[in-house]
Amino acid sequence: MKHLTLKSSLALCAILATTAMLSAEPTTIIQGTKCDLNNDGKLEAIQFIPTPVNGKMADSDSYKYSIVVKDENNKIIWTNPEDGEDACNLYLNLNAQSWEAVTGGDIDADGNAEVCLSISPSDVSPFRIFIMRWDEEKQSLGCFNSAYLIERKLGSDNFTWANHFNDDPEQIMLHTSANEFAWRGRIDAAADKWKPDFGNMTWISSIDSVTSPGIVKATAWRLRNGSKVQKGKAILEATGQGYKVTKWVTALAAPTTQTNAEGVSENEGVPDVEVFVAKYRAVLAPRDRVNSNGKKLESIGAVLAQDRANFHKFGIRQRGDETDSGYFKSAENRQKLMYMTVNSTRLGREAMRANKPVTITVYKDRILIDDPN
Repeated sequence: MKHLTLKSSLALCAILATTAMLSAEPTTIIQGTKCDLNNDGKLEAIQFIPTPVNGKMADSDSYKYSIVVKDENNKIIWTNPEDGEDACNLYLNLNAQSWEAVTGGDIDADGNAEVCLSISPSDVSPFRIFIMRWDEEKQSLGCFNSAYLIERKLGSDNFTWANHFNDDPEQIMLHTSANEFAWRGRIDAAADKWKPDFGNMTWISSIDSVTSPGIVKATAWRLRNGSKVQKGKAILEATGQGYKVTKWVTALAAPTTQTNAEGVSENEGVPDVEVFVAKYRAVLAPRDRVNSNGKKLESIGAVLAQDRANFHKFGIRQRGDETDSGYFKSAENRQKLMYMTVNSTRLGREAMRANKPVTITVYKDRILIDDPN
């Protein structure tokens, strides 16, 4: 590879929707893209590979990640070091649990090919977008941006890069109670106390494809009135500070719960209807009440999401747990649990406190927890 800057023509990039099993033990999923990183007319393959730290998916919540670049002959020309100073590398070696498909292309019309990856530290956390670019001098893939894409003014259709939600370096997004969703800023770090900051927010969760230089298709989420979540898909045009919407492919609306044959949500915006989409029995054990870093989850919605992640993703199951017909195999569907209003009967609450099985009925906009008897 000889040149990084693309002067005479634009980078040719093609999305490669790849999901491949490398081995049965441990289970390793590859997601990636093919992209002409240096405009030499040949596509390089960029692959993102998560691997359980101890080699056993069912026994570990901890993962390390590799980014691999291969040439047109499938020869590895670069892989990220396990220890290093690269911003992406340092983050990817944390306990990240969820990711969106890797996308390649000239996302900002600057004449360079970029590689995009949306990643979250857990199944119940917001996605942060990492932008990587080939460094010709170092002969490596490096991270030159890592931030959220946030709509500063609700309804403006203009999204700008931000390192933190609401520009607060200690602010995070959490589901705080049965019917509240908030951006929360820390008051006293030592005492681990928080202040609620309820409101509305729209953000881009992933750049899904590059249609032409500076023009991308992306997935957007909006939080309304502190609890109601909406999802849509839009065509975005680069502005220098971020992106502006040129067309809503799918208008922002409450996500559908219709599923395909594999039980994965199609997730196009449609109005809610009163019909349950999943019903199952579960024991919400102590392992379900903490995230991948061992921190206590603060809402029952987050606990329910972690329980389904343990059941489907990690194979951690309690006696009395039941399947949900595969609906929560999808990380996106698991994330919906933390956005919903949670109601429970008296018997259901008593069963939860006693670590006994409960019946969980999930509707499109709410959850009901009851005693199974």
